[in-house]
Amino acid sequence: MVGLGWILHSLSLLMRWLVLGHGPFVTLFEVLSGNLWSLVLAWLVAWCACPRFRGGWVAAMPVLALMGVWIPTTPAEGSVLPATFYTPWLYVHSLTGRVFLAALMLALGLVLAQWLSARSDRLVPLSVVQGERAVDALLLMALLFDGLMLVSGAIWAENAWGQYWGWDPLEVWALITWLMVGLAIHVRLVVPSGPGWSLMAVAAAFAVAFVTFFGVPFLSMAPHMGVF
Repeated sequence: MVGLGWILHSLSLLMRWLVLGHGPFVTLFEVLSGNLWSLVLAWLVAWCACPRFRGGWVAAMPVLALMGVWIPTTPAEGSVLPATFYTPWLYVHSLTGRVFLAALMLALGLVLAQWLSARSDRLVPLSVVQGERAVDALLLMALLFDGLMLVSGAIWAENAWGQYWGWDPLEVWALITWLMVGLAIHVRLVVPSGPGWSLMAVAAAFAVAFVTFFGVPFLSMAPHMGVF
């Protein structure tokens, strides 16, 4: 069912792209839809490639459900691509950001499943060693791609506005997100074993990332140099 939904979603995105002449990069509706598409794709890849962690992938599904419910409540009118978006850096920035968010979502699902398994003997426990390694790998992947998103965004900003960093709200929140992911990795390294602290740290990092992606650009009074 998830795979079928992703295929239909792909067709809808393609049709909208052909009509508007650009991808889902401008309005909240488009950004939510495009990111839901990439997150579901990452979820499907993880489901097929790592079946032993499917408890974690199931635990990550509420994020997808939340976005799926949110999208129909946002205005779906067409948009015009800003002049500064006509650059290859748009796609580099978008791709690295989506890989980052997907890795962080999957890490959150695994940590949540570990926490639930530790609290209930009715759930099938995840392999502790394999699960911990998978979470660590996903968090490191998230940190790397979040850093690449920041770097590519800075290069794009310099080409578009003549400065690499302007300390506008979205840039500040993006930096805070990167620091939060680093903090989550630090907590897992220094705090005594147990999924509770890891869950809080990873959940906090994902919450900040979610606000950065889908809140700040559309609610701030000075969103990203007026691009949006």
